[in-house]
Amino acid sequence: MEKWDIDLDLIWQVKLHPELYNAQHIDFQNSEARGAAWMSIAKKLNSTTYLTRRRWSELEKNFGDMIIAKRNDLPHKAALYSRQMLFLAPIVHAEADILAGKISAFTERSIASSSTGPLIDFFISMGRMVEKFDKKTQIEIKDKVFQLVRDAEMPINKTAYFQLWEWLKFFISTFVIFYIFIIFLKLNPTLLSS
Repeated sequence: MEKWDIDLDLIWQVKLHPELYNAQHIDFQNSEARGAAWMSIAKKLNSTTYLTRRRWSELEKNFGDMIIAKRNDLPHKAALYSRQMLFLAPIVHAEADILAGKISAFTERSIASSSTGPLIDFFISMGRMVEKFDKKTQIEIKDKVFQLVRDAEMPINKTAYFQLWEWLKFFISTFVIFYIFIIFLKLNPTLLSS
């Protein structure tokens, strides 16, 4: 039997076992019933349960990705056996609705938590305006903004470097004095004994 035929048989067998794909089915949460269904399907396909489930997962994922992309007007290619798997469409749509709700709630929370004030909001709105310009103008604007920020940051960095340099000089001079003192004591051991 060719792989093509096995895949079609697998799809047909899964369709006969709604407990494997329909969350509303009474045995959907029953792992024993689901396990028995997978064993039965694997036996009919002369395969192992593991390989059967793995191949089904691939087919189901490809079909689900196609449905979601199509629904959101995203580019997609037709999933292999998409006609034969149409019985999954209502389930995939329901899962997509749940996922879309979770994503939109997450996006709203992340925007609300990341927006830290009017300055950030200002730059975000400026970014949205700049997005509408052609690429060359966008690059020029980004370069000018970068230069302004860099120039404004320079005195701050100079102050930090100056403070670091002063601390380093103090540390080195203290270390040198301590080192000279140790050498002096080694050369004059009588000073330690008195």
